[in-house]
Amino acid sequence: MPDTNLSHTFWFKCVPARLVIALLIYALPVRWLPLAGFLSLFGVIGLTYRTITFTQAQHGAFNQPVTWNAARPFHALGWLVFAILAMQKNTGAKIIPFLDVAFGILAHSLLS
Repeated sequence: MPDTNLSHTFWFKCVPARLVIALLIYALPVRWLPLAGFLSLFGVIGLTYRTITFTQAQHGAFNQPVTWNAARPFHALGWLVFAILAMQKNTGAKIIPFLDVAFGILAHSLLS
């Protein structure tokens, strides 16, 4: 049975936070995409580091136990693709954060 506190945190903190990020990126003028791409590399580095150094005692962004470590490499890959496309001023990059939200929801459903 899924931990209801973790599920509540996911649906009412994680998903809204990711949607806000996706909406902000979608609203960005194309000239700012390279900066957004560069900044997203910090997230890629963080996700990669946390995947490599993961222990069961770790807590996530909202101080909850991490149950989704297996999904971190996929999140990192998605944000890496976003960074590359955004730095090329490819407007298709704007859809990647929404795909990350959808992937997060799918991963949560499968891993819970």
